[in-house]
Amino acid sequence: MKKLLITSAAFFAASTALFAQSLTVSAPGYSGAKLFDASPGFTIGGLAASPAGDLFYIESDSAFTAPSQLYRRMAGGGYATATPLFSFGASIFGSFVRWESGTVFFGENSTGVIRALNPNQTIDLLGTVAGNYDAAFSGGVLHLSHNAGGFTPLNKVSRFNFLPDGGGGLMLDAADLIVDTPSDYSGPLVFDAGGNLFYGGSGDYGQPHLHRFSAAEVAAAAGAGPAQTLDLAHQYLANGANAYLAYDGAGKIWHSNFGTLSRIDTTVPGSVAIGSSPDFGIGHLDVADGTLFVAVTNSAYTQSSVYAVVPEPGTAGLLALGFAALTGRLRRED
Repeated sequence: MKKLLITSAAFFAASTALFAQSLTVSAPGYSGAKLFDASPGFTIGGLAASPAGDLFYIESDSAFTAPSQLYRRMAGGGYATATPLFSFGASIFGSFVRWESGTVFFGENSTGVIRALNPNQTIDLLGTVAGNYDAAFSGGVLHLSHNAGGFTPLNKVSRFNFLPDGGGGLMLDAADLIVDTPSDYSGPLVFDAGGNLFYGGSGDYGQPHLHRFSAAEVAAAAGAGPAQTLDLAHQYLANGANAYLAYDGAGKIWHSNFGTLSRIDTTVPGSVAIGSSPDFGIGHLDVADGTLFVAVTNSAYTQSSVYAVVPEPGTAGLLALGFAALTGRLRRED
């Protein structure tokens, strides 16, 4: 039912919104539809979905004047209303947003600050990790892809435990290095259901592959050094540059490479192209209840939109099914 309500929102958004950005879903068995546009002149840096399909995301002014904001859009409201949750007070580059057990973790790489929005709507300032790019949780532990080298390709993956901050909140413990990448500026990361870590090399500096580290290797690297490196033993799939990753909970990883969207098998290396965009980039991804949420930014880098992609019949059938689900729900509520 959640998926039907999500796709019903896509139906109404597709019928009314101006398609400033585009995502073409071409693979058989998949359908996609636009959910909403970001604010005019704003781009999305970080996107997370709760299990109910509610979306949390960071918007930043493409003109770098207005303050960046963390927003929420509700699946039950058809994603029609953007509710502000936090203002950064300045224009920043958002890096990631992650939903974990009711808490929304979000970071930015202008100053490196990482925060948490708690279920009671309070905000914890967790700490600063320079050059943070992406985040993933495994066993309730935060793992970050980050590069403190600035313009030097020195990206790392570290795990962080949480400590009490003395004021009733939390803060990050010292970094525990897991992966030390050679000649890579930044890359996305994700864990599968077995606790195996997948890291996507950026591709610009000799690491254009998806790398896999077993759960045992990750556990051995934690606190025991030296960290694992991106050697041939960890090369999982030669798939070109990696923008963002999302695990679907069923043995597949969604992968964005700026202009392409694909799906990767976590058991037998292989990649299937799902869609494409002529715009600046297919960027941040997240999955909830079988639906993939995709942020797409135009070539001028002045506007972003969010799409939903589902493994369903063709788009027309998908939208009709969503419309039927929504009208049935409205009748039940009358």
